[in-house]
Amino acid sequence: MFELPIKEQATKTLTVKPNGRSADYTSPHFLLGCNSECLYCYVHRFQRKFIYKNTNTDQILGIIHNHCKSLGPKIPNQCDPIHHTYDIGCDVDLLYHFKDYDWVKVFDFFNYSDLNIKATFATKYTHKILRDYKVRDGKLRVRFSMLPKYMSDIVHVKVASIPTQLKWMEIAKNSGWDVHINLSPIIVYRDWLKDYDELLMTIKENYNHPNLKFEVIFLTHHEGLHLSNLQNGFERAEHFMWVPSIQEEKISQYGGNNVRYKHQFKSELIKRFKEVFVKHFDEEQIRYIF
Repeated sequence: MFELPIKEQATKTLTVKPNGRSADYTSPHFLLGCNSECLYCYVHRFQRKFIYKNTNTDQILGIIHNHCKSLGPKIPNQCDPIHHTYDIGCDVDLLYHFKDYDWVKVFDFFNYSDLNIKATFATKYTHKILRDYKVRDGKLRVRFSMLPKYMSDIVHVKVASIPTQLKWMEIAKNSGWDVHINLSPIIVYRDWLKDYDELLMTIKENYNHPNLKFEVIFLTHHEGLHLSNLQNGFERAEHFMWVPSIQEEKISQYGGNNVRYKHQFKSELIKRFKEVFVKHFDEEQIRYIF
């Protein structure tokens, strides 16, 4: 795999989309595409030739401002009890691409807004901005994405280690960031429960804050990405991710034709995961699981 070049444009796609899981809403893209080489990531399914840098930042922020302003009082939900939340990094690892966009301007919009608004993004990396940028009233949330080391070494070409992520979680929290964990994607293999037991134990030993919340997402895969990974020499990763005997077709939230673990089988997987999770954390700390 290789790094895609960045192409500047003024995006015409200025729609705020309902989300309901990672956030209440998904913002228009600031940066579309990602060079973080996660072999399961849906971003790589589109075979783009560029990463698109949307230069009309003020227009995008204006759309978000007007959208939030049109909303009524926030009804507390699993996304956030206080703020209307917007995922600003849905198609990009923001910290990996921090140098490629004026993210501080985006952060400032949320951090200093008089609106009841909050930004959130997931990452597998760390950056000094988590230490240097002081967040007001928890209005910026960073969600650290983690896999057990065994599987991470197989499906991640490059990623921050778990000890590094845990260290920076504490640093970010001390700077006012709202810090969550994204256990995604959960890939099922022989020792997956044992490995998650160890991962959760490590998290608890190094970052045990009562308000810590988790997102838990089981693997969704795609035939096109599967074939692309095989062509690029990632047969071992596909051995674990493409298992037709336990998977079925699924139409995604935005219409894509994907595969996921079979419904009844997945229900059992969720039950077994929760049994491991509650050995270390309260079940109520799971924001959502699917």
